[in-house]
Amino acid sequence: MGWTAVADPGGAKHALQVERDGALYLGTVGHVYKSTDRGDSWSEIGSGGLPSTSSIQCIALAPDNTLCIGNTTISSIHAQVWRYTGGAWVVATGIPTNLTLKISALLRAYGSEFFAGTAFNGDLYRSLDNGANWSLYAPNAKIIDPASAPGAIWILLLVDGGRIACGCEADPGGLFRDPRILTGGQSLSQWKNIGPFNVDGYNANVRVAFSDLNDKDGVIVCSRRRSSDGKIISRSLSEGVWSTVSSGIVVSKFIAGLGKDVSGAWWMSQQYSGGTFGETYRSTNKGTSWAKYEAGFPGAAGAVWATSFAYDDTYIYAVGNDDIIYRAPAGG
Repeated sequence: MGWTAVADPGGAKHALQVERDGALYLGTVGHVYKSTDRGDSWSEIGSGGLPSTSSIQCIALAPDNTLCIGNTTISSIHAQVWRYTGGAWVVATGIPTNLTLKISALLRAYGSEFFAGTAFNGDLYRSLDNGANWSLYAPNAKIIDPASAPGAIWILLLVDGGRIACGCEADPGGLFRDPRILTGGQSLSQWKNIGPFNVDGYNANVRVAFSDLNDKDGVIVCSRRRSSDGKIISRSLSEGVWSTVSSGIVVSKFIAGLGKDVSGAWWMSQQYSGGTFGETYRSTNKGTSWAKYEAGFPGAAGAVWATSFAYDDTYIYAVGNDDIIYRAPAGG
């Protein structure tokens, strides 16, 4: 029971992903690693083929199972999508060279369609050939509002019959849904803000979210208020209707990670702040109430929090801001 550290391939860790092949993928600065034994050992994929100073921010398998990553802008290197062809990493075409920060999210959707979100530009790109070539699908102003300042896309997820949604950091921010209907083929119009809304008081700066289309848990969103404090988790079981699911959580710190494991347990981690531990919370009743799981992580004096979570059929994995990967049994 509890958190234990897994094998450490080294490097500053920025992305952790369990993909549909059952493997665990890790992105560091200039390197991608794969584990097929739940983190007990790692092997590098395509050694030396990625920019050595650029951190990997997101990982996903394209519709044909090609491994793709998105990196971050640094110095003369601009954010791009890269594909592993089996022999080398190859940079995709169509992503502009003026991105201000990073490729923040990759998502398969709509059968053969593959999407990439950007931060802080807040634009959405689409590939129809498994990540080899990209084109602008929806500019930030189309997603949010023509009068809004660009807001970063931090998450991509599927909602409402498989349509894509973006969690955007803007003013106002929130969760915005693609207007297309899968069987209709309509042209794009303004995306729909499906919440959380201004009147809820926690609409801005959506950071992490997950959606479960199988057991109808609804869309789960973590966001923060416009001020630097006041963070909350909310849940929607129908479009545009939200309720808070934060009972038992002290929400005075930044919520850094949120997700659900195979047992149905929800997990959340908060950032260390002002001497207060980076707590890990768990809910076994779909957010009705939460309880503290552990104060921080082992051997870290409580000052470490999970920057992201990943899940397989046995464990929950957490990337600590101490650049250690931890795991705990599903359900805790």
